[in-house]
Amino acid sequence: MAARSARKSQKSARPDTFEFDVALSFAGEDRHYVEKVARDLRTMGFKVFYDKYEQITLWGKDLYVHLSEIYSRRARYSVLFISRHYARKVWTNHERRAAQSRAFSESSETILPARFDATEIPGLLPTVGYVSLQNLPALELARMIRDKIGRFERAEFLPTLPDRVIEWLLAGDDPEHNGYLRAFRKFLHKEAEGNAETAVHLIEAAVRDAFAQLRLMREEERKALGLLLYHACPASLPRNLHIDLELLCRLTGLDERTLLGQFERLDCLGFNAKTAYHKTHSRKAVRKKYNVLELEFRPAKSELIGNWTMALDAIAYCIAKDFCSQHFLSSFVRLDFSSLSNATRLPERIDEHPTAKLEGASRAPRRPGKSREPREGGRRR
Repeated sequence: MAARSARKSQKSARPDTFEFDVALSFAGEDRHYVEKVARDLRTMGFKVFYDKYEQITLWGKDLYVHLSEIYSRRARYSVLFISRHYARKVWTNHERRAAQSRAFSESSETILPARFDATEIPGLLPTVGYVSLQNLPALELARMIRDKIGRFERAEFLPTLPDRVIEWLLAGDDPEHNGYLRAFRKFLHKEAEGNAETAVHLIEAAVRDAFAQLRLMREEERKALGLLLYHACPASLPRNLHIDLELLCRLTGLDERTLLGQFERLDCLGFNAKTAYHKTHSRKAVRKKYNVLELEFRPAKSELIGNWTMALDAIAYCIAKDFCSQHFLSSFVRLDFSSLSNATRLPERIDEHPTAKLEGASRAPRRPGKSREPREGGRRR
């Protein structure tokens, strides 16, 4: 009974409680292929146990005990790279047995065999599904492992290369966005002195700086900022984003004084907010003034100078492209920025959308769209 209870507890563990998403077990003769897989998985943002990445950690440890822990408890999946070399190695057999003990105790598919050849492995039944590596590129296997691992929640994750942000700011083309994209590119061209590589470097620096400052915020501060970014009107970009103050109060559940005090404290992090009066632009509605909150992002402690609100908006735009408003906010608050890179993004599927059960799987989640005309209700998402 106790064993059954322990097994149930292990199966219900959250994916992000594992130290590694995947552990790679292989013979040294096959390293040339496995190293490419490890590199690609790492680029995708996964935590990979690969001996070369753990040299300092492994130094001085009892490897018999430590490797057993890795493959039996601390990695969510174990990929076994099976070959004639693998079958006769002492350490690979030790790793395999540790992984098999985990698979047996949990009755789950935690072992992922990948075969270079048809060598038989003790305890691994021929009926177990495997992937043949004979004509499979390493990148393709990495993608298959990614799909097997599936979606899981990351926290405080920034991809190495935020290429989606870079592509959007440098080459994005959309009639509803082109006005302020052109204005930002003019600013960027001046800052980079016409050098394309410098322009990319500056965008990367802006993303890193925004991420670093967001890490210094409290959760409720990130929530308020995330709601502003999702619902704000972009008509004043690249200068600022703005939102009806009353609307933001309703979205956050905070009164005006508390909300403004919260944004005032973010000034030291480079997020400069101020109130202003705007006029409605609707021809149908009666023209009137309304109180708005304007936000600028001016990195406080970095090589960047000037107004980089456009980079902050691009971060929100890339995340919002992948998620509904609810999941956007969740991702933003926990700082899961995997959507900023094509290598690490995992867009929301229709069946994961909160309204899918109510409205049917044929309805796609809302995607962000931006209007050049300021609206009292914020940007059109």
